[in-house]
Amino acid sequence: MPVDPLWSSTTALQLAAQRRPGALIRIGRQHHAWTLVVLAERIGCSPATVSRLERRTRIADLALVHRAAREVGMPRHILMTSLAPAPATAATATRVTASQRAF
Repeated sequence: MPVDPLWSSTTALQLAAQRRPGALIRIGRQHHAWTLVVLAERIGCSPATVSRLERRTRIADLALVHRAAREVGMPRHILMTSLAPAPATAATATRVTASQRAF
């Protein structure tokens, strides 16, 4: 099955790299010219839930995200990139050292 050019666009790739699955679902929904109501009916939830899903960066219901992504035609690798944990930075990395007593 051919992949829609939307998913290889600069916008989609940037949103995936920024770990914004909700924004990716929104551009997929808009690409299909679907309203919140239409997508909500297709994935079995309320329009308010779809709206929250699209606006949040942290995802509470992974199954719902997966259904929405599949429904808008998002390729699995784009979804997985958007859900991957951010790489550790110097500010967030945990330093582990062994104490002398351990040896």
